[in-house]
Amino acid sequence: MKRIVLACAAGMSTSMVVTRMEKEAAARGLAFQIYAIPEQNLREELQNYGNEVVVVLLEILMSCDASTLTFCAFRFASQGTGSR
Repeated sequence: MKRIVLACAAGMSTSMVVTRMEKEAAARGLAFQIYAIPEQNLREELQNYGNEVVVVLLEILMSCDASTLTFCAFRFASQGTGSR
């Protein structure tokens, strides 16, 4: 399954964005595993699941409106061009 990973400092407020993105994915009929992790775990996450991760969003992007962030993430992920 394709993954969208949100890496942040603590993962607290990011969980709200994850919930919104999961609802949007379901509404669009998209199968993504969407979750937040602490930024210090990102390297290990990519080593373990790098071939499944299509988008990594960092905390700096959390200043964006959640609906804009969701749209951008799904648009990028649907292209299937995740970078490693």
